[in-house]
Amino acid sequence: MKRKMNLVKKACLLLFLGVAGACTEDVEIELPEVDRRMAVFSVVSPDKSVSTYLSYSQPITQSMGYGDRNWISNAIINIRSESDVQVDLDSSSPGSYTGELPVVENIKYTLEASHSAFETIIATTTIPAEVPVLAIDTATETVTSDMEVERRLLTRIKFKDPADVKNYYMLSKHFVWDENSGETMEYIDSHMTDYGVVNAMGAIVFSDDFFNGKEFTIKYSGNDYDGGEGFDGGDSYVYFTSIDENLYKYIVSVYNHSEGDEIEFFMEPIQVYSNVENGLGVFGSYNSKKYSVQF
Repeated sequence: MKRKMNLVKKACLLLFLGVAGACTEDVEIELPEVDRRMAVFSVVSPDKSVSTYLSYSQPITQSMGYGDRNWISNAIINIRSESDVQVDLDSSSPGSYTGELPVVENIKYTLEASHSAFETIIATTTIPAEVPVLAIDTATETVTSDMEVERRLLTRIKFKDPADVKNYYMLSKHFVWDENSGETMEYIDSHMTDYGVVNAMGAIVFSDDFFNGKEFTIKYSGNDYDGGEGFDGGDSYVYFTSIDENLYKYIVSVYNHSEGDEIEFFMEPIQVYSNVENGLGVFGSYNSKKYSVQF
C-alpha cells in the first residue's frame, strides 16, 4: 500500500511538471522611462580648494564600460555660505569643477548646479568642528595566523567627543616613502579594526553612538612596511577627521552596497544615500587634522 502511494505521488509530480512546462510563455515587460538626473559628488573643508564632480544617471538597461561616466560639461555650479559668501566654480575638465571658497566650521553651505538639459539640483552641508586628539600611542605587535608570523603596527588614538551633538569621524594612517630614485610615494595603510566600517580608500569611518560626550580610544593595527629594495626611509602620520552626517551616511551606504555584491533572491535592495534635492550623489564636508606618528 505504501509503495502504491509513492508511485501515485511521483505520477502526480510528473503530471504537474508536464503541465507547468506546457504553460510557459515569454512575456515582454516594458519598463517606464525615467528622467535622467544630475549626480554630484562634492566635499568641502577649511583650507582646501573646492572640487566638484558632475555626471548624470542612466537606465539600468544601458550598459556602461568600466571607468566610464556620463560627465556633464558647461553646467553652472555655485556654492554659497549662509553669510552670502559665494564662489562660482570653473570647469577644469569634463565633469570636473573647481574653485576657491573660504570655508569656516559650524557654517552651513549650499551647492546649486543647473544645466539646460536637467532639473536644477540643490544640497546643503554644515562644516563640522575640529575635534582635537588628546594622545596617540604606537607599538609593534606580532600576530600569528595560518601558521604565519606577521609584524603589525598598533596605533591607539584618544580623543574627547563633544557632548549634546551627533558626531561622525574618519581615521586614516599614511606612509610616505622617500625612494632612492628621488620619487616620493604615499600609501594609505591597510588595517584591521573592530569598530566602524572601512571605506574604499582604506579609512575607518565611525560615529559616536557608544561614547557620546566621553573620552574614547580607538585602535587599529596595520602593516609594518619595510619598504624593500630601493627604500630610503620615510614618515608616517595620521589624519583624524570630523565629517558631517551626509558624508558619513554616504560612505556607509556605499560600503554596504559594495558588501552586497552577491545578491540573494529575497535580499532587500541597498540604496546609496543622497542629500541632493532633484538629483543624486552627496554634498558633504569634513574638518581634518594631521598628526605625525613614530614607531
